[in-house]
Amino acid sequence: MNFKLQVLVVTMAANLPHIEQTNYPPANGAGYLFSIQNPDGAVFEVPRWMTERPDVEYYEHNDRGICRNRNHALEHARAPLVLMADDDLVYQPSGLEAVIAEYESRPDADYILWHAHSSQNRIYPPSGSLLTGWPRFYCPISVEFSFRTESFRKYGLRWNELAGIGAEVLVCGEEELLFRDMLASGMRGCFVDKIVARHPGKTTGQRLAASEEFIVTKGALLCACRGVAGGIIRLPIEARRSPVPFGRALRWLWRGYRYALSHKRLRNN
Repeated sequence: MNFKLQVLVVTMAANLPHIEQTNYPPANGAGYLFSIQNPDGAVFEVPRWMTERPDVEYYEHNDRGICRNRNHALEHARAPLVLMADDDLVYQPSGLEAVIAEYESRPDADYILWHAHSSQNRIYPPSGSLLTGWPRFYCPISVEFSFRTESFRKYGLRWNELAGIGAEVLVCGEEELLFRDMLASGMRGCFVDKIVARHPGKTTGQRLAASEEFIVTKGALLCACRGVAGGIIRLPIEARRSPVPFGRALRWLWRGYRYALSHKRLRNN
């Protein structure tokens, strides 16, 4: 089938039995693409509804890393519009149809960022505002990103595979890295305050806020997104804001900062 929009759902083979068909309802002009990682090469069964629905397609990859999986999904995408997704979200047809309509009303938009409803209190920029710089206190989460597929490829963008669940060191932060690269590339886009998905559980940031790996990741992002000099100035400030004791937080932040220094693929400065 030809779709105007594909929702790119990244998942693991082990999670397939827990994915509810009702969370991914049919919508006019929209389809779903499931990218399934199976790093251990285990035998698994694709749910029957995925094989029978004409608006669903799926692909298997024998590797790991959520950003690698998102890149797989973007490579498979055939629709002119794509919306990033995870396997624990709830969609409504009206939300997906609103994505299509918004792009049709904004022919110059390379990307649109949306509102994914969750338990996390977040600050958003004004709806409809053109994003020419990084709005203060704002960073989109992965499932709020949508793109014109051709634009994403034309600007040579990819999710940074050194970050995110399944990466070697950095457990999150991939959204900050991609948003930074989008702004630097010259892509044109905006934020639209419409809820396109609901996330019933806690986000990665909420679950891991006081963990070593999360704070190490934050240190790496200070270097990657604020620059070598700007990042190092922020280290003691972020250590004081951390939910763990100052000295421990500073050590973990510094470890992440040094990791970014030694991995040029994390930096565009």
